[in-house]
Amino acid sequence: MLRSIAICVPIFAMTLLSGGCAPSQEAIEKSIRDEMKSTMKVEVKSIDIKKQEDGSYIGTATAENGDTYDITTEKPDQGKIAWKATPSKTTLERMMSEIVTNQLNLKVKSLNLDKKEGLNYSGMAESQEGLKFTLTADWDGKQYNLKATPMAR
Repeated sequence: MLRSIAICVPIFAMTLLSGGCAPSQEAIEKSIRDEMKSTMKVEVKSIDIKKQEDGSYIGTATAENGDTYDITTEKPDQGKIAWKATPSKTTLERMMSEIVTNQLNLKVKSLNLDKKEGLNYSGMAESQEGLKFTLTADWDGKQYNLKATPMAR
């Protein structure tokens, strides 16, 4: 009998302080790179963030292993800017595939997650052995809770 498998995937949020004025894009990128490395153990290969009209930034960071993270910042406030890095849909799909492969000892034939409300995802997976799973990636405000649940045959 197969059981449900669940793991938690933390994200990182940080506030960058700058003396008096908003931090530069270069300072934000350096903060993202340094904190993802020290806190998440992610080596960032590239960052592509774009400034928005309100002064906030949105974009992505790509890790050395190819994983991508969605980067969002708040607009600057009194010389500081808060940012958040969350795994992208593609990265969450890779993590879900690893759950099925490594924890259930099954080979993934197909897997797809669809974005739901907020930062939540749900979807389906099928193993090469013909077993099907419902998948959820629920955002609790600090981390993703990933779950793969076998479907009844």
